[in-house]
Formats: sequence, C-alpha cells, structure tokens
Amino acid sequence: MNSAFFIIGLVSILGFSSVNAIEIEFADRKPENSKNIIDRLKNDPDPSFALLDSITIELSNIGYIDASVIIKAGKLVIASGPRYTLSKLIIRADSTIEVSLNLAFDSLNIAMAVEQELQKYRDSGYHYVSAQTEDVELIDTSVTLNVSVNFGPLVKYGEPVFAGLTRTDHKLVKKFLPENKTGALTSDYLNETERAAAQIPFVKFNPPLALQPRPGYTVSDVVFNFLERTPVRLEGAAGFTGEKNAGAVWTLALSLNNLFGQGKEVSIISERRDNR
Repeated sequence: MNSAFFIIGLVSILGFSSVNAIEIEFADRKPENSKNIIDRLKNDPDPSFALLDSITIELSNIGYIDASVIIKAGKLVIASGPRYTLSKLIIRADSTIEVSLNLAFDSLNIAMAVEQELQKYRDSGYHYVSAQTEDVELIDTSVTLNVSVNFGPLVKYGEPVFAGLTRTDHKLVKKFLPENKTGALTSDYLNETERAAAQIPFVKFNPPLALQPRPGYTVSDVVFNFLERTPVRLEGAAGFTGEKNAGAVWTLALSLNNLFGQGKEVSIISERRDNR
C-alpha cells in the first residue's frame, strides 16, 4: 500500500485532519470539470481510494483517457493529460459511411453520434437496429470509431388500433388516415398519420402514436389514443333588452356531435322574445 495513502487515512480516522487540509495540485492544465472535482474533494472528509478512483473515471469519461489521481508528498496530484477528440465515425452496414466529427471523446458524445446515425435506419422502418464497436483507431489525440450495424427486421405495418372509441365507427376513422403504400413503418408515414389523426373533426386525438409489436417483431400495429367528444351540448342565455315594449329574451343552442357514431354534427338554435 502507498504509505502516503495509509498515513493520511490513519490521521483522518484519528480526527486530526480532513480533506480540506490536503493541497490539490494539477500537474498540467486544469480539466474542464476542475471546479466540480475540487468541490467533491472539499466536501468529502476522508478521500478514500473509491473517491480517487471515481474522479479518475469521471475524467476518463469526458475525454481525459490518460488521467491519474494520486497523493504525492502530502499533495493530491491530478494529472488530466490531453483531452482526446472523436474525429470520425465509420459506420459499416450494407455500405460504409464515414462521418466527420470534432467532439470531445466522452461517453455522451459517442452515444449521441452513434444514435444519430442509427435513427436514420429507424426512420426507414428498422426499429430494432443496434450498433457494436468493432475497432478504435488512435492518431495522437484523434480517435476514429469503427461501428458495425445490425439492422434487425424491417418492421411492417399491421393495422390501426383505436383506443378510447366506444361509439364511433372505426371504419369511418380509417377513412381519414393515409394509406401505407410501402408497407413499412417509416417515420415519414407515422408523422403523416399523426397529423391526419389530429385533423379528424369529430374525435380528439391524443398524441403520440404507440407501436404494438406482434409476435416475431416483424409486424407492428399502430395504437391511436382518441377521446370521443361529448355527444350532446346544450347552451343557453337569457336576459332583458332596453328596447321599447320588449321584455325577456332567451336563446337555446343544441349541438349533437358525432351523431350515431358516424361523425355527423347537427346544430339547432332557438330564440324567443317575450314582448310586453
């Protein structure tokens, strides 16, 4: 065991010192998260091995792959080293695609860069596509990531499922939805369908659409959540006018929405004056 670690740990246990008494030194330029690191060390009364390891991992996760955190000569020495850059992403699928990047080589940027490319395949109907890292190329501090793509099945369109419709004719609702000409559940078709559902006048569509896979995951139904409008709406008003020889005046408006579940609407308006 490193004697410096042991002595500091022992003194801390005996209550004679804390992490606040330890001088923090950055061996080279400060990393971007230096303030966060300093705050973590100041708030911890006992700098354990686990804490130092977690700081090393934190630095590595944001691109400082060569980072080290040690205690030397009574000081906590943090050597972050250079920050590596994700410069290129090579996607190997049915063809090879190279994507030029200039991002810090950290876990979040890697995940977002890969996810952005995979989304293009999902847009085409490959909703279960996944990626696997095959190789990492390093030139100085520039990283090229080689990724292979597993498409999974092309998901075909099954049928619409209408949730929330008890009175409305499902066949009538289908007439308002676009035809799926390709047979695949592409993002373009789903977006178009969602817009069309929102335009149906006699029911209220609650987005988003949901996919309901069938056994085998090669076919998926599309679930629409609808809210049926109140079938009968009655509105009325009454009052007096200042006109000569005029008394009470009242109006009555009756609206029938989605009549018999066929999407028809009927409005009846009645007005009456009780003359003096």
